[in-house]
Amino acid sequence: MKINFHFIRYAGGRNNLFLLLILLSGVLALGCVSQQPQPGREWPISAEEYSSSAAGSTEKLIWPIDCKPGVNCDIFYPDIDKDGKANCGQVGSIGHEGTDIGISWGMMEKGTDVYAAADGVVKWVFDGKYDRCENFGLPFGIKLNDNPDCNDPAGPPQPGASSGYRVCTERGDYCNAALKTAGGNANCVWCFYGGNVIVILHDANKTSGVFATRYDHLKNGSILVRPGDKVKAGQKIAEAGSAGRSSGPHLHFEVWSDWYTPIDPWAPSCGPTGSLWRYKNPANQT
Repeated sequence: MKINFHFIRYAGGRNNLFLLLILLSGVLALGCVSQQPQPGREWPISAEEYSSSAAGSTEKLIWPIDCKPGVNCDIFYPDIDKDGKANCGQVGSIGHEGTDIGISWGMMEKGTDVYAAADGVVKWVFDGKYDRCENFGLPFGIKLNDNPDCNDPAGPPQPGASSGYRVCTERGDYCNAALKTAGGNANCVWCFYGGNVIVILHDANKTSGVFATRYDHLKNGSILVRPGDKVKAGQKIAEAGSAGRSSGPHLHFEVWSDWYTPIDPWAPSCGPTGSLWRYKNPANQT
C-alpha cells in the first residue's frame, strides 16, 4: 500500500528584524510581532473567562492559550490561500497553515497553559523533545543551538519515527478525501515539525466543520493527555514551549476540516460573525 507523507515545514520567531532576515534569505519561516488591539475589535475568550454555563460547548473555538493578544502575546495569522495576506494582521509566511501565538521566555519558564479549543478526543501525542529551540531559520547557516532535537531530521521519514524536530504518526486509515481519491487507498502517515505535538479530533457537526485541532512546540513534560483521552473545551492539555522547528516560545495552533486539511479560523473577518472563534469584548478581559 502506498504511504502518503505530509510535511509541515514551519518555524516560529519573535521579532520584525528576525522576520526581515528570514524573508531576505528566502526561508519560509516566521516571526512574532506585536499586534496591538484595535478599537472595537474583539478577541477570542480564554479558558479562564469561559463561563461555567458554556463549559463544554463546542459550537465555537475558545482561545487555546493563557495570554491576551497585544498584552502579553503576539500573533501571526494563517495564510491558507497562499496570497501572503491575512484579514487580521501579519501572516507567518506565505502558505502558513496555523495561527502562531508568541510568548516570552519568562512566560514559558513560569508556565503558560495551553487549552483544548473544543470538546474532543485526543488522537496523537508526541512528547520528550528538547523545548528551548531558538533562532531557527537564521541566514548564513547560523546556529545558536546545536541540540539534535532542534535540527534537521536524519534520513527519510518513517511511520512512527522521530528524528530531529520531526515526529511521524503510524501508518493508518486517516487520509483526507483528496488523497483517498488520488491514491486509491486509505493509508497515510503524517509528519509534524513541532517536536512536542498534540492533535485532537472533534465532532465536525458540533464545531462548525472543525474536524481536528493541532497544538505544536509544547513544553517538554508538560503534556497532560494521552491518545484516547476525552477532553472538554478549556481543559488544560499542556504548556507552551519552543520545541521542534522553532525560533522562540510560542503555540502553533492549527484547525483542520479533514485529515490534515487546514482551514483559517479567523476568516472571513476578525469579528465574531462568520469566524470559528467564540468572542468577548476585550474591555471585559481584566
